[in-house]
Amino acid sequence: ATFLKPMVTARAGYEYAARFYSGRLAQTSDGGYTGDTLTQSSHSVFLEAGYPLWRGLDLKARGAWASTSSNTKFEQTYKYNYYNYNYFAGIEWKF
Repeated sequence: ATFLKPMVTARAGYEYAARFYSGRLAQTSDGGYTGDTLTQSSHSVFLEAGYPLWRGLDLKARGAWASTSSNTKFEQTYKYNYYNYNYFAGIEWKF
């Protein structure tokens, strides 16, 4: 959305992703294999606002959060279940 009088832009988004590994079995927390193949799903959300300063320069604020979960519990060498978030505030240059 763009608010014309103050020229502020606002964006929000959501994404869902699913991964299905046909050749990899899910594991229990002690490393034993289950009979199921590995699956992983991710959800992410972001919010963003911007204000134009001058010719391609915008004042920008953005926040994002994501969560990923899997049916495997063995995570000694690789994380399959995690969440992350990040924030940004500053100046964006579009060229």
